[in-house]
Amino acid sequence: MNLLRLCVSLMAVWTFSLMSVEAQVPRFENPEKMPDAVNSGAAEESLPLMSKDGSVLFFVRSFHPDNTGGVKGGHDIWHCRKNDDGTWSDASNDLGPLNSKGNNAVAGISEDGNTIYLVNTYERRNQTGIGLSKSTYQEGKWTTPVNEKVPGVNPVNEFYSFYVTPEEDIMFISMQDNFSKGKNDLYIVLKDEQGSWNVPVNLGERINTTGDEISPYLSPDRQRLYFATDGRAGMGGYDIFYSDRQDEGWTNWSVPVNLSGVNSGDFDAYFSLYEDGTAFFCSSRNDTIANIYSTRLVVEEEEDDDDAVIAEEDDTADPKLGDDGVFEEDDTIKVVGIDQKPIDPRSQIANNQALDNIYFDYDKYFLRTKSKEVLDVVVEELKKDAGLNVRLVGHCDDRGSQEYNLPLSKNRANAAREYLESKGIAAKRIEIAGKGKKQPAASNATEEGRQLNRRVEIYFRD
Repeated sequence: MNLLRLCVSLMAVWTFSLMSVEAQVPRFENPEKMPDAVNSGAAEESLPLMSKDGSVLFFVRSFHPDNTGGVKGGHDIWHCRKNDDGTWSDASNDLGPLNSKGNNAVAGISEDGNTIYLVNTYERRNQTGIGLSKSTYQEGKWTTPVNEKVPGVNPVNEFYSFYVTPEEDIMFISMQDNFSKGKNDLYIVLKDEQGSWNVPVNLGERINTTGDEISPYLSPDRQRLYFATDGRAGMGGYDIFYSDRQDEGWTNWSVPVNLSGVNSGDFDAYFSLYEDGTAFFCSSRNDTIANIYSTRLVVEEEEDDDDAVIAEEDDTADPKLGDDGVFEEDDTIKVVGIDQKPIDPRSQIANNQALDNIYFDYDKYFLRTKSKEVLDVVVEELKKDAGLNVRLVGHCDDRGSQEYNLPLSKNRANAAREYLESKGIAAKRIEIAGKGKKQPAASNATEEGRQLNRRVEIYFRD
């Protein structure tokens, strides 16, 4: 794992996401290990990043005798070109001044491919320092990298990385500093009107954990963030996750979702997806070192084409309860409104009642203000009775496939769980589940019914 941890320090990737959040499901073919032209066998390969036109694949190779610093030196940037028949040429690290005896890695590529961003600064020949550099392609060769000034980058160790978008106006940083929640946190940096980088802003607890968050990159529509972490439940080791922006800002993100079909029980990171559906990532599956894998995106359209176009809707208000304070959800379960006082969790357990539902916008899992008010009541009751627990069950309306809606429903429940934990409720007292679209509370023929179905049910338990 020490070899992999070393590779983690130098990552920044750029991707083309083909996935519409609302209409398509991220499902992938079985990953395949890249051929010998990319994976050398004895050395470690990671950080794959392809040019926009798909002609060149850049990656990092560690512990290789042909590296600038030799086997015991730093990482080198290697690259290979795609042949006319779709195969890859033998890899080479002949990139002039881009490689030194220190650690070298690509941190981003401009849209035209003529500017490349590099992890670390090139202080003098064969030496690097903390920071970010930039090189341009001129007259058939890369120029000597120059320092790209980014204020506020003060990592407490050498394990940090950058990702610069193709538009060259947004940057993500993975680093541990004095403001980090745990190990490496993810930060965002925006350019100001004069074209200078602002100070990094922490992405907050929705993204960052007490573990390690690494390998960030942003989809081209600037709505989805991909990254890897060992701080969340997953397949094992580092898993790749994605999270969606919830508003026009850059610090409000959805609950991260595990990128199923790609992760293994080992180290998985550095995922990038391109326009033709090709994807690359790094994994230590079936090996003691990391290799580069490829896969392809399989897109599933919504099952009901009639629902493909949705009119603008007002999803800001929760459904209303009846005059008696009880909304009858089905034949066996009743939902008790929090306004029906006093709340009696033990009675609700005996009578198989749920304490109010909380509701969600279409294809979202951020909590509304009303939902937090309901959860605050749950917190109050749990703190009064140490023997009381809670079960949170997420649901969706019928738009999209069950394969897409199942993780969405689980992440709605997880959003409620994270809120309870933030209020001091122990994780062991909270159980979550997701049902996808399989258990509607109302008809999906109307928007009112669909809103009733986009919910999390709250059950007290002994």
